[in-house]
Amino acid sequence: MEGLPARQLAGVYLARETLDNPVLIYSTEAHYSLPKAAKILRIEALTCGADCSGAISPDALSGVIHANRHRSIILALTSGTTIKGAHDDITSCVSVLDRVGIDPSRRFVHVDGALNAMVLPFVDGLPNCIRPSFRHGIDSVSTSGHKMIGTPMPCGILVVRREHVSRVASAVSYLRSDDTTLMGSRNGHAVLAIWNRVMRLGIAGFRHNARTCIERAEGLAAAFRSAGIPVLLNPWSLTVVFPKPSERLVSEYQLACHDNSAHAIVMPNVKADLIDRFVGAYTAEWRCNSRQKVSS
Repeated sequence: MEGLPARQLAGVYLARETLDNPVLIYSTEAHYSLPKAAKILRIEALTCGADCSGAISPDALSGVIHANRHRSIILALTSGTTIKGAHDDITSCVSVLDRVGIDPSRRFVHVDGALNAMVLPFVDGLPNCIRPSFRHGIDSVSTSGHKMIGTPMPCGILVVRREHVSRVASAVSYLRSDDTTLMGSRNGHAVLAIWNRVMRLGIAGFRHNARTCIERAEGLAAAFRSAGIPVLLNPWSLTVVFPKPSERLVSEYQLACHDNSAHAIVMPNVKADLIDRFVGAYTAEWRCNSRQKVSS
């Protein structure tokens, strides 16, 4: 499955085919492709509030689910939100469904782990509640091939319980196999690239990359804090959020911005020297702007 929103679209499609007249519920911090997928599939979609860290609020979720307790529910959770790199508490959210009385026959839980679904499983000491795993009772999880896996082309992976895939499978005689994809085909080069990276890195390689990236993200956040710069870094996240700098720095370091904030994502290719150079440029600009505000 390639890119966005195809990864999300396929997950929501399988959920729709599984449930009777479902409603999609997703966080205000979830990826923008979710409401797009709902619109394409003509599914009603409702948003749910998030806390200050960017993670979905179980209390807000409880209210939305309770108001729709007569419906089947597609619940979309996120492992590494786009803006703040937050991780939804999967255990708590599934517990909310249980408490409200949405049993497994009336729900489909999808976890969007575009970035961090290939980080959290390789981190020691991680709270189990945010680790993306089918042991939580979820139905599908997605991730990107071109992020932590490191394929040379944009692509995505969707892992779904076999029972849901079997529900939409159709036999295609000239393929001599069943078609279970959304578009009827997939990029074979992307599949080979993913397989190559997984075989080359192995579990030890992904553990090393996850640990190194988290340590570098923490170092970046610590450098900003020592300079008096407000920063947000969620635990076990690679996304460092800070005040938006000048357009020159935004362009030079290819920063993603939202309102008055910017964020940097520390990937395996982001080495210590690049972080040091960025911190130096950013803090110099920050101090200059601070002096100008004082003098004015």
